[in-house]
Amino acid sequence: MRMRAAASDGQRNFGTDEQLPRNRYAGYGGDVHSRPRPGASEDLAHEKRLRALYEEVDGLLANYTCGRSTECCRFAVNNREPYVTSLEMEVVRKALGALGGVKAVLASQGKSKQLPTFVAQATQEGRCPLLGADDRCRIYASRPFGCRTFFCDRIEGGKLPRKEIAQLAQKLDALAQAHDPASPKGRPFRGALAAVEARR
Repeated sequence: MRMRAAASDGQRNFGTDEQLPRNRYAGYGGDVHSRPRPGASEDLAHEKRLRALYEEVDGLLANYTCGRSTECCRFAVNNREPYVTSLEMEVVRKALGALGGVKAVLASQGKSKQLPTFVAQATQEGRCPLLGADDRCRIYASRPFGCRTFFCDRIEGGKLPRKEIAQLAQKLDALAQAHDPASPKGRPFRGALAAVEARR
């Protein structure tokens, strides 16, 4: 599984020598749901561009793989958590909706608690809240950029195209800026996920 780090200003992408754009990591401005809502057509256009970027990322990394240990989904193990933009969270929110909504996702994992409580529990356990009981991502097709670009030490396929990944990260920054000029920076995934329920 692939993932990009939630890092401080001085940290770099996993195993790379390329410094990724600072605003993908360094804090975040405002709440992911506090911005004025754009029109539906504008939202769809941004999401279409994001999905095209995801396809570009997946194509670039198609020949790389690792054993499915789910270590990348266990943030306490790798000490890293992806930061996500509000645009990426729009795609996550829709993926959750396609599964029947937050309550259905939690019920499928034997959980009856509200999402913020469930996220807090997952945080204590040091894992991603969307890692299912079967150790599979519940929204794999809509997972954020950071989850797509991380490889653990068991990577197979050769040397990672680090420069190209950094360039795609810059494209994502531009999309995030266009989608939410007032608050383009990312925030920790679990924190952003806990706020999803407020939009329902």
